[in-house]
Amino acid sequence: MRKYEVILKNTMIRKEGNEIIAIFPPFFTKFREEELIGFLRKNINVEDINFENTHKIIVKADKNPKDFILYFIDAMFKSRMMNIITKREAIYIDETLELPLIGSHYFGLIDRGTNLIQIRPITGCNMRCIYCSVSEGPGFERLRDYVVDYEYLLKEYDKLVDFKGRKNIEAHIDGQGEPTLYPWIVDLVQGLSDIEGTEIISMQTNGYRLNDKLIEDLEAAGLTRINLSVDSLRDEKIRLINRTPVSASRIKKIIEAIVSSKIRLLVAPLWLPGINDEDIVEIIEYVLSLKPKSEWPIFGIQKYIPYAMGRKPKVNVMSFFEFYQKLRELEQKYNVKLVLSPKDFGIHKRRSLPKVFELYEVTKIKTVLPGRFSGEVIGVAKGRMVEITEYYGSLGKVVKAKILRNKDNIYVARAL
Repeated sequence: MRKYEVILKNTMIRKEGNEIIAIFPPFFTKFREEELIGFLRKNINVEDINFENTHKIIVKADKNPKDFILYFIDAMFKSRMMNIITKREAIYIDETLELPLIGSHYFGLIDRGTNLIQIRPITGCNMRCIYCSVSEGPGFERLRDYVVDYEYLLKEYDKLVDFKGRKNIEAHIDGQGEPTLYPWIVDLVQGLSDIEGTEIISMQTNGYRLNDKLIEDLEAAGLTRINLSVDSLRDEKIRLINRTPVSASRIKKIIEAIVSSKIRLLVAPLWLPGINDEDIVEIIEYVLSLKPKSEWPIFGIQKYIPYAMGRKPKVNVMSFFEFYQKLRELEQKYNVKLVLSPKDFGIHKRRSLPKVFELYEVTKIKTVLPGRFSGEVIGVAKGRMVEITEYYGSLGKVVKAKILRNKDNIYVARAL
């Protein structure tokens, strides 16, 4: 038998007693050493195995075990994955599940009848913003996370681009969480860039995981614009609003790095009356001092809107009239566009996927995945995902349900 060194480039291995922890940020999986040895012995003759350091496994075997080890670890991630940051179970979505990627808020693709296609590769966030509309971030306000195989995303996105006509398409990467947590974010951007018809690739991000290297890689892959969520440039306000100990100087370095790249910058603070009023002005003045170049507006100030499933800070909610009045005052003061419309970004109506369910229709749906809430599952019917509430049965069953939402090809139903 020969001694082989198996190097794990992107995955770290840690041995704790008889348990092996494999880490592929932001995910990890656990398995027993005997499970790996048993799998290898079923496929090749193995005499000994040692975990030398975080990236090297030494195996004494009669043939190179590398492919078998990589296959085993990949299978463990797909079946037993946890999100390091949110501390939640994470479900890996790929083509083998036979799960369409249209129909859910949580992940996949969203077509709202325009030339912009939303791409949601991952759930889970590294921040717990006090205003988050979907109550994201570390903790158990959501039961689980999802991560989608980027090749499957690209395949289904390509079909949707073809349906809409291969021209003037904006691929917008966003989600119920932070897109830069997605391990294959650069590969995803590169793949989107390679698809005929994609002319703009934008990404919504809080930016806290961006650095010079990642910005450089995203630029090379074809990212066109970063929509950066920045609510304050003051340390104490960042801790208050975003619940994250990231310094203002760090945020400024990120902004400056984007401005120095070919990626266009749009800064998108959320205005919380009585909390960050002065910060909004400070953000405008700071960004304008950098003189960023862009074909689009460089600010996208957002109005705080309380959502039923979101966090609700104690603020006096501005009316839309008051909000736009304040924006127009700032427009005049700083001579910069702040009141925006879809036309400012070249977004226009485009052929939309036909709805496959009528509102309040009663239909049969096969349950496939557990949802993000207790009593919720994700099912499949007529080539679409459906989020089903008030279901406490097992998966793999067909349930009768009433469709309660069908807008934008996002389907929510209640089990009957």
